[in-house]
Amino acid sequence: MDAAIEMDRDLSHAMSWDPASSGFAEAAENQWHDCLRLASDAFSAPPASSYDLPLQRMAMLMHFLIEATTPDEALHFQQLMHEHRDLFTTDDPGVREALNRAARQVDAVVEMAVTAPDFAPV
Repeated sequence: MDAAIEMDRDLSHAMSWDPASSGFAEAAENQWHDCLRLASDAFSAPPASSYDLPLQRMAMLMHFLIEATTPDEALHFQQLMHEHRDLFTTDDPGVREALNRAARQVDAVVEMAVTAPDFAPV
């Protein structure tokens, strides 16, 4: 997820985009598909403990967020995450840290979706 967001940020800056270069768009697309696959695998795995449930919920939210097609849709998923924060909390410090990092990633993805300029596909 981090690599996909960093690549998207790099590509969003006009100075970093070199039209003569190839492979950037394909690499970014592959990163997003990897994120979707990971989220899907995490969500469909049977929970081994109660600590897994918040992680599975976050994976599902991130899966839907990544598939969002409009900034409004992305904002809706972010709002759901913040309104139902209790569904994404746990007492386990390691899991809590992972959930907090995922929440920051959700916020970053939504910020990019909202601030990205509209562009027509080539």
